[in-house]
Amino acid sequence: MLQIFLRHSENHPSDVSVEKVGAPTATAEGLIAAIKRLMTNFEYLGMLSMLVFSAFYITGIINYFPKFLEVQLGASPSKADMSYGAIGIPCIAVGTMLGSYIMKRHNPNKIGMVKLAAASHFCTTLLTLPMLFMGCKTIDIAGVTVPYSDSTCSSSCHCDANIFSPICGSDGITYLSPCHAGCKNTFQLDGQIQNYTECSCINFDDSNMNSLLHGSSLGSCKTSNCSDLLIIVLAIQALASVTSGLSAPATYVFLMRIVNTGDKALGIGIAFIVVRLLAWIPGPIFYGKLFDSSCLYWTFSKCSQTGYCGIYDCDAYRTRYFGVVVFASFASWICSLCIYVLVKHKSSKQNKTKIEFEKDSFKRVEEVTLNTPDCTMQSQTSQLLRTESGKIIDRSDTEHEDHLPNAKEINVTEDTEV
Repeated sequence: MLQIFLRHSENHPSDVSVEKVGAPTATAEGLIAAIKRLMTNFEYLGMLSMLVFSAFYITGIINYFPKFLEVQLGASPSKADMSYGAIGIPCIAVGTMLGSYIMKRHNPNKIGMVKLAAASHFCTTLLTLPMLFMGCKTIDIAGVTVPYSDSTCSSSCHCDANIFSPICGSDGITYLSPCHAGCKNTFQLDGQIQNYTECSCINFDDSNMNSLLHGSSLGSCKTSNCSDLLIIVLAIQALASVTSGLSAPATYVFLMRIVNTGDKALGIGIAFIVVRLLAWIPGPIFYGKLFDSSCLYWTFSKCSQTGYCGIYDCDAYRTRYFGVVVFASFASWICSLCIYVLVKHKSSKQNKTKIEFEKDSFKRVEEVTLNTPDCTMQSQTSQLLRTESGKIIDRSDTEHEDHLPNAKEINVTEDTEV
C-alpha cells in the first residue's frame, strides 16, 4: 500500500504542494534571491512592522517613564528611578515568562501565536490609555505661567534670566529664584539656608505667620493630589509591562515559522537591523524633541553652560508623551490583526489545496489497487476516507485484523505541510 502511494507521488510530482526551501545564500545571487523572498513575504513584512512599533513603545517607556514621574507627578529624580526600577524590567520579565509558559503548555499554531500577540498588544493599549488623563496640572510660576502682582518688585535686583533655583512662596506661587522673588534676607540653621524672608514679590497674607515676613521655602510648590496619583500610575504601568512582555515568545517563534528554512538566519538578522534603525536609534531622539517642545522655561548650567528645561507644561508633556506611546501600542495591535488575516487566508487556501490533492491521490491509489492482479494485495489495501472532522482514517477490513490491528489517525492541522 505504502509503496503504491510513493510510486504515485513520484509519478505525479506536480500534485504535491511543498514549500520551497530557501537556496543557499553564500553567493551574491543567493543573497539577493533570499532578500527578495523575504521582501515578498507579507507575513514577514507585517511582523517587521509590529516589531518596530513594539520597540518604539518599549523605548519610550523604559527610557522616559521615570522622567514622566519626575515632571508630571513631582517625584524626586532618585524616587522616580527607584520606583520604576522596581516594577519596569521585573514586570516585563514576568510577562515574558508567562508567555513562554503559555507557548510551552498549549503549543499553539501560527494562528494561535498571532492571537496571543494581538491580545497582548490590545491589553497594553487599554492599560496605557488612561495615562493620557492622569497627571497634575502645571504649577503657578511667577513670570512664566502667572504674572507678577507687581512687575517692578524685583527690578532693582538685576536678576540673571538664566538662573533657575526655584522657591515656593507663602502665597502658593513658585518663583524662579530668590532674586526673582525679591528676597532680601535668609533664615539659616547650622549654617544652612532654610528659607528666604522679606521677599517683596510675595503677596502678603495676615493669616500666615510665614507670609508676615513675605517668606518662602526651598524648592517648587507641590500639587496636593500628586502623591496619591503616583501609586496608581505605578500600579497601572506594572500591569502594562506584564502584558507587553507576554507577546515576546510568540512573536519570535512565529518569526521563525513564516520564513523558509534557508532564510531563517537572514530573516532574523534583517529584523534586528530594521528594529534598531527604525525604533531603538531614532526613538530617543524623537522623544527628546517631543519633550523639548513642551518646555516653558529654558535655563543653563553654571558649570557646563549647556541648556536644559527647567519648567515643563505638564498637560502638553503628558498628552504628547503618552499620545505617542499609545499610538505605538495601538499600531502594534493593528499590525497583529493584519497578520492574522494574512495567516488565516493562507491557511484556508492551503487546506483547500490539501483536500483536493488527497482526494485525487486516494482515488488514484484505489484505481491502481483494484487493477493489481495480486488478490492478497487487494484484500489488505485500505480505503482511505476523509471524515467530516478533518481526520484521515485508515479503515482496514475486519477479516484482516491480524495484519493491520489498529486504525491509524492522521491529524490534518493548518500548519501541516504535505
